[in-house]
Amino acid sequence: MSDLVDALNTLRDSLLDASMALRDYQFEMDTAQRSYANEAASAVMARFTTGLR
Repeated sequence: MSDLVDALNTLRDSLLDASMALRDYQFEMDTAQRSYANEAASAVMARFTTGLR
């Protein structure tokens, strides 16, 4: 059970790191690229959260 908790904590940390990196990159992209990146990230997160249910 503790291995599962550790793995989930690692996943959470990785997702948080990815989220922060995407926020940083958001300001470096033009509007069209930013919109596409937001849609792609939302799609990935929707698939992820759907899999958790």
